[in-house]
Amino acid sequence: MSVQLGDAKKKVDTRYVLVRAYSHSEKNKQKNENLIRIVYKEKLKSYLKFHKTKSDFVQWVSISNELLLDDKELLLGCVYIPPENSKYASKEVFTEIEDELLHLQDNSCNIALLGDFNAKTKTLDDFVVPDDSLFEVLDNFDDNELLVYLYDYQKLLLHNISLPRFSEDTSSVNNYGYKLLDFCKKLNIYIGNSRLNGNDKSVGKKTCKDVSLVDYFLLSSNVFPTLKSFDVLDFNPLYSDVHCGLSVFAFQCKEKYYKTKCRSL
Repeated sequence: MSVQLGDAKKKVDTRYVLVRAYSHSEKNKQKNENLIRIVYKEKLKSYLKFHKTKSDFVQWVSISNELLLDDKELLLGCVYIPPENSKYASKEVFTEIEDELLHLQDNSCNIALLGDFNAKTKTLDDFVVPDDSLFEVLDNFDDNELLVYLYDYQKLLLHNISLPRFSEDTSSVNNYGYKLLDFCKKLNIYIGNSRLNGNDKSVGKKTCKDVSLVDYFLLSSNVFPTLKSFDVLDFNPLYSDVHCGLSVFAFQCKEKYYKTKCRSL
């Protein structure tokens, strides 16, 4: 997976890009098939913390709350998961990502993941509505933390976010798709595709070869109100061989740092 910027490009190869006033962080540099590169503006460097972890499938970066409207920092995972039938596939890929997320996560951060998951989910639910009868068998149930966890999905309704999803992808759900949905349900992370304002709202556009939706933006419930838009960009061979770009914009950064009203993640 390569992150490239259209206004500062000199393409030599799909894995390489030369930029001015930008810097980058790379993971798996010696493993080009799993290369993850994050390109960012040099002036933002002091607000980003790149975490060194073992998994080849995700690069974690913490984005300071000084750049965001929210009071919490954002833990962002940039993901590339090889196709499940390739020689680079791993049965434990989602477990690896989950373990690292739980290790890095704390109560002072929100969560988001962005990238190519090679997962086909159609419109299956990525959340669980608890059965009220569950609590009837629990005597003197007063675990507020558990209640907050079980009913986290209701925060989407409070923010006028649709619980049902949309998708133009009519292909069958694959094994990675089921694993991604389980990943979301377990961690209270939600698929942003088709739910966020932008050209993908109530659509669920295809992101690969105009055939399938395998590139996702995942986020915790508290992140939804901090975002301005999510768009699936038109395919551009300068940036990828077969994938469309995903564009995510947050609402304005704190005014003491930037005058612009929005800043791309």
